[in-house]
Amino acid sequence: MNNRIYTSIILVLVSLSAFGQRKSVRELLAVSDIVAVTEHFPDPFYPNEKKIAFSNHQAMTVVDSVKVIAYLKKGKKGLEGRRTFINNQSRNSFYDILRVPTIMIPVYASDEKPPIHKTLLFARTWNDHVEVLFFVDLNENIIPEMKKFIDWDGGIQKLNNKSEECRLYIEKYLSMLESNEVGPYFPYFENILLPQSNFMRYYKAKAPAATIMTKAQKERLKNFVFGDDYFGNIENTKLVYEYYPEETLEFYKDKFSNIYGYGDDFDKNADQYIVYLKFILASTNKLDKEAETLFDIFDDNKEANIKETIFERLKEKMDK
Repeated sequence: MNNRIYTSIILVLVSLSAFGQRKSVRELLAVSDIVAVTEHFPDPFYPNEKKIAFSNHQAMTVVDSVKVIAYLKKGKKGLEGRRTFINNQSRNSFYDILRVPTIMIPVYASDEKPPIHKTLLFARTWNDHVEVLFFVDLNENIIPEMKKFIDWDGGIQKLNNKSEECRLYIEKYLSMLESNEVGPYFPYFENILLPQSNFMRYYKAKAPAATIMTKAQKERLKNFVFGDDYFGNIENTKLVYEYYPEETLEFYKDKFSNIYGYGDDFDKNADQYIVYLKFILASTNKLDKEAETLFDIFDDNKEANIKETIFERLKEKMDK
């Protein structure tokens, strides 16, 4: 067989910040003054973690050594010869990510060499030590792509103009959405367009006018969702609905008219479809008690035939 198939299984990190959002590269860069490519980073938690007391309220895990290959971002000081620690207190909003880092596990053809992995390390320097905020193993071929984004972000940080920063971030985010580059390995951006995102909270306080999307930007988001991502991210769909309510409902009603509660497509995507169907019913005031009960039964059942029946019954409500 000439065609090689490559599959990447991503162990998705599940981590929460103060607002329940996963940390993105953009957010990490905002608080890191060092981003380094290192040899494989030793696991600081297992099997022999060592801790040093920093104060009565803080303890950190000691990292014995970090061999730096290259800096993608470097402040006044690097990692060489510095005491390097990981804050393992729950108040560290990056802590959960550290415990379950995102790791790319490639399945490659037998005649191919396995990819070489390097550790990408984000850190913040203090007077007498370096604090690791996040680390992740990546295929070394991805590093140049990451470097390009880090350099771009560094230029934004030097603008000293919050309105311009905000506008450029939104434009970059939309362009990366359109080219499917937002987060192929771990996310460059959180969903910055959501009203509850850390991004919007920050810039609405600093430059509120800059957070308002232009008509052209709204159209671009709509075209992205309707074109390639209509069952990809319910939050994006809800955002498009705010700008184009009737058009969004008609679009999804049309999509659901061609989805039936049987067959391979439904079996693979049932849990995804039901989220969007619930959104349509709620948006059209058709999410009554019977519908709520049916959704609960759907969620609680693993039997395919029951899910199929419930799905068809809920679809009928869409047109009543």
